[in-house]
Amino acid sequence: MLRISKVQVHLASVRQMVLQNAPHDDLSLQLRALCGSLQQIESVVIQDGLYACLEQAHRDKPEVAIERVMRMLNLHSPEGDSFTGAQAKSDHLELLRGRE
Repeated sequence: MLRISKVQVHLASVRQMVLQNAPHDDLSLQLRALCGSLQQIESVVIQDGLYACLEQAHRDKPEVAIERVMRMLNLHSPEGDSFTGAQAKSDHLELLRGRE
């Protein structure tokens, strides 16, 4: 929650700076701080998600786990098709199952 509070503070600062027509270099610095805070949150979310996916894969659902990881890492098109293609997905699943 501390990280989310940090983002809220940075966002409030950006908003105030925009309203006050703050210098662009100051605003840019604050925006970089905001992006950094968001990236830290994203890292925690992805790490937690990866652990959950590994647990799911261990419980015999590797296909679901792989799909979740790919979504987290944004490896899908907006239509939901994997950018790696159906054959690549099939190859990955075969490797996971121990078939070459």
